Amino acid sequence: MRFIIFFIFFLIFNCISNRYAIDTYFSNLTFRTLNNHSFTLRDIKNPVFLINFYSPTCAPCVKELPALHLLYNELQKYHFELFLVVEPDLEKNLPEVPERYKHQAFDDNSMNYLIEVLNTEVKKRNIQIPILIVNPPFKIDSDQIITGTPETLIFTTSPLRLHYNFIGPISTSDNLEEIKKDTRFLFLLQILNQFYNQKNNHT
Repeated sequence: MRFIIFFIFFLIFNCISNRYAIDTYFSNLTFRTLNNHSFTLRDIKNPVFLINFYSPTCAPCVKELPALHLLYNELQKYHFELFLVVEPDLEKNLPEVPERYKHQAFDDNSMNYLIEVLNTEVKKRNIQIPILIVNPPFKIDSDQIITGTPETLIFTTSPLRLHYNFIGPISTSDNLEEIKKDTRFLFLLQILNQFYNQKNNHT
């Protein structure tokens, strides 16, 4: 019996410890806006926000855009925020990297070029959602916290805390009525509605 109690305590402690480490990890990340301004997730004042890890060369990411735009509009009702977040890597975000950027570390010149690429992407796909680029050394990989794109994370603020992460697209339909009936989309709205109700009950 004593061993079981110790084991349960160990699992709880480990879970809390891992959660704190993940929250600290995201809290320490720095970002660039497409206006090249520095940004951290701690700067966000709204009580709830979402970040979706996106890449212009990720076909499911592009297919998810109609669902994300619908979600973005829904979030206005809650006064929550949504950002598209891009990895600081030209090779993963471009079909072909210009010769002058090949075989070198991601630096300020690379960042400026990626900003240009993403501004073109915004116009091409009529993206309404704010885009952030994570500063190096952040990367998306199988051994990292974010393992691939697309992935959507839900945070609360004060303090910054990760609550949910959705791996894969919320929906790949381009039909708004189909998206509204998609079980993943509905589940996400249900979570956001719970946060909204909790916030209002505490005010």
